[in-house]
Amino acid sequence: MTRRNWALIGRLLLSGTAVVLVIGAYLADWNATHLYNPRWPPHAKFHSGQTLAMAVVLAACGVFFVWRKKGDLHTNILAGAMFLATYWLTQAAACFYPGVAFKDPEFLNPGQSLTDVPPQLITDVIFCIIIGVSTALVWRMDEHRP
Repeated sequence: MTRRNWALIGRLLLSGTAVVLVIGAYLADWNATHLYNPRWPPHAKFHSGQTLAMAVVLAACGVFFVWRKKGDLHTNILAGAMFLATYWLTQAAACFYPGVAFKDPEFLNPGQSLTDVPPQLITDVIFCIIIGVSTALVWRMDEHRP
């Protein structure tokens, strides 16, 4: 496989994280556990809406820079990776704020507890690794690299 093909795979993986980000965010929040949860106050729903909009904007900015032809390749890819990683990093950080739970108690599965490692945290780590590896692929394998 050529260097150019590896760089393309890196860009496609970065773009894939953007697609998963948007679809995943809407699947997680546009339902009875979040936006349609009658127990949630309007302000909590506002923040859920803000998070969904942020996912779309970060994904769009990330994809823009990942595929941008003008400017420095490394700067563009780094900017794209930073936009794409922001959502996952801030979601991971949210797990550590006081009083936060990854689910409301009524939506816990049997055997699940509010003190379990949040599945979101695992997802955050996985996607940050994918973004890091994909960024390295593009940086190291692009044919225009000196």
